[in-house]
Amino acid sequence: MSPPLVDPFQRRITYLRISVTDRCNLRCQYCMPEEGVPLRPRSKILTYEELLRLGRVFTSLGFVKFRITGGEPLVRHELVPFLAEFAQIPGVGELVMSTNAVLLSEHAEGLARAGVQRLNISLDTLSHETFVRLQRRDELDRTLAGIEAAQGQPFRRIKLNAVIIRGVNDREIPALARFALERGLEIRFIEFMPTSKQRSWRGDRVVPAEEMREALCAEWSDLKMVREPGGESGPSRVWAYGAGAGRVGFISAVSETFCQACNRVRLTSDGNLRGCLFADGQRSLRDAMREGASDEDLAAIIRSVVWNKVESHRIGREDFSPIDLGMSELGG
Repeated sequence: MSPPLVDPFQRRITYLRISVTDRCNLRCQYCMPEEGVPLRPRSKILTYEELLRLGRVFTSLGFVKFRITGGEPLVRHELVPFLAEFAQIPGVGELVMSTNAVLLSEHAEGLARAGVQRLNISLDTLSHETFVRLQRRDELDRTLAGIEAAQGQPFRRIKLNAVIIRGVNDREIPALARFALERGLEIRFIEFMPTSKQRSWRGDRVVPAEEMREALCAEWSDLKMVREPGGESGPSRVWAYGAGAGRVGFISAVSETFCQACNRVRLTSDGNLRGCLFADGQRSLRDAMREGASDEDLAAIIRSVVWNKVESHRIGREDFSPIDLGMSELGG
């Protein structure tokens, strides 16, 4: 295995987020419009065989962490057998998955057996009414059941993710933190981020991470920061409750950039490799493979994307313009 690739800003790039589908069983406000987004034809989506080949190429370049995303990964047929095969690729050090948990009850055991080590589960509200408003589907009960099922399996860690939108679920921050704390889970509060497909995004709907922390400190005065972004904490600033009771993270792409700790690139479900979630510029690994590229050709494309990573996204700057893709299309 080669040493990790290093981008122009001396960041070691060892982490690939793989979107396996642009399809989803929810219609979250922060991801897509209510009617959804145009779906890619299945012929344009990377096959499992293509993904396994790319997994081997990425590990040969020093990538060790792989996150499976969507859309909702569990809506893709035969995902668990694919993950079991992917986990066996030499060099895969950590295999994790993001999910909305709607289908998790029936797949949690299979995912654990397949070799998935960690889960990130979306939970933006504990209110049925708010869930329907925010996710546009009545699936809170199945989401909560999925979290419970996951806790019954030997995953190394389960994190909850909550996207906070002013006027929608911002008053639930302490309740969501308490829910996680009582179950021994870490929760990460995420600022509402812009793409052009989110017609509801406005700057005044963003709840800054500092405001979220203030809401928690009002109830837990012993909350203190223990880790900056980077390493195991990923893009989140991690705070801990006193006496080792638990941890809470804040992902603040809008108010407090964490780009200096970025160690990742993203592969969309239709095979485009992106160096940044919110920066233009991508290369198609799918097209290269289907046109006969060798593994070294693919490695050269990957190196090119890494070497052209931007220093930082431009959210909040005057020259920022949202990219014309939704989170389900980007593999958020």
